[in-house]
Amino acid sequence: MREPDAMKGTVIFAGNHQNSFMDPLAVVYTQPRITYFLTRADVFSNRVARFFLDLLAMLPVYRSERNGFRSVTKNEETFAVCRKYLLEASHPIGIYPEANHNLKRSLRKLYPGVARLAFSTLDLNPNLDLRIVPTGVNYSNHTSFRGDLLVIYGKSIKVQDYYSTYLRDENEGIQALLDILRVRMSDVIIDIPGQNNYDETHEKWLESRSDESNLYTDFKRDKELIFNILNEKRIVREKSKRAEPSWLYWLSLPVLIFAKINNTLSRYLVNKILAKLVQDPAFTAAVKFVLGIFLVPIIFFLQAIFVGLIFGSWNLGLIYFFSIPLLNLWYFKVYVKTPYV
Repeated sequence: MREPDAMKGTVIFAGNHQNSFMDPLAVVYTQPRITYFLTRADVFSNRVARFFLDLLAMLPVYRSERNGFRSVTKNEETFAVCRKYLLEASHPIGIYPEANHNLKRSLRKLYPGVARLAFSTLDLNPNLDLRIVPTGVNYSNHTSFRGDLLVIYGKSIKVQDYYSTYLRDENEGIQALLDILRVRMSDVIIDIPGQNNYDETHEKWLESRSDESNLYTDFKRDKELIFNILNEKRIVREKSKRAEPSWLYWLSLPVLIFAKINNTLSRYLVNKILAKLVQDPAFTAAVKFVLGIFLVPIIFFLQAIFVGLIFGSWNLGLIYFFSIPLLNLWYFKVYVKTPYV
C-alpha cells in the first residue's frame, strides 16, 4: 500500500525497525527506486562486509554508545552523501528513526537524526520539495520462512511546512517534525504501546485476532482490535476464515513428506548455525536469508550428486536438484501454516 506521490521526487523513507537487515530488503522489494539506507557502522568492520554492504547501497551511521563519541563526527560524511542524493533527487534515503531494532510490535523513541538530515538538506536548497514517507514494515512472523509481509507507505510529510519553525528555534522545529512523524509511523504499523503491559496486550491480540485473505484488511482489523484491548472494550472473537485442508492437500501429501525428508539436512545445519552464531533474535531472519542463498543450494547440490551416484543416473540427479527447491516451496505453501507471533 502506498501514497501515489510517495515514490517520486525527493524522498526520505522513515521506517520502523524490528527485523535488522530484512527491513531495508522489504522496502527495496516493494518500491522501484534504488534507495540508500543508513546502517549501524559496526557492521562495516571488515573489508569483505563493507564491499557487500556498499553493493547493497548501505551507508554507515555512528552512535556514541556503540562506536565511541569521537566516531560520531564521521556521520557528517555520511550525511553529506545523503544530502547530495536528495538535492539531485537521484536516490531516496532510507533511515530508521528508532536507531535500534527490536522484535516487539511497538514504536519506540524517535531520534532526531532524520529531522537533522531533512533540515540540513533544506539549508542548502530551501525551495526543495523534500518529503518524509512514513514506512511501516509488518511481519506475520519475524523469523519463520514464508511468513506474510505487508509494507505500507503512509501519508508523506512535507518538510518545508516545518522549516520556518526550525529556523526560529532549531529544537522546536526538530521536535515538531518528530511529533508528526511519530503519529504517521504509528498509523502504518501494528503499534502496541506501553512497555509495562506490552506482553499482556500482545497475548490478548494473538488470542483474539483472525485472518482474512487480504493482508491490508487484516492489518486494519488488527489495529482496531488492539485499540479495543487497550480501551477495555468488548472483544468478539471470530473464527479464522482460512480454508480447511482441501483435496489438493491430501492428494499431495506423499510429495510433501518426500520434500520434508529431503529438506532435513539443510534445516538441521541451518538451525545449528543459527544456534551458534545468532545471539540477537532480530538477526535470525537475516542469517536465514543469507544461508538460504549460499548454503542451502550447496547442500541440495551435494544431495543431487549422492542421488546420481546411488542410482547411476546424472540425469536423475539433475532432476532431483531442480525439483527439491520447488517441492520445498510447495511444502511450505500447502502444509506449513506460519503462526503469528
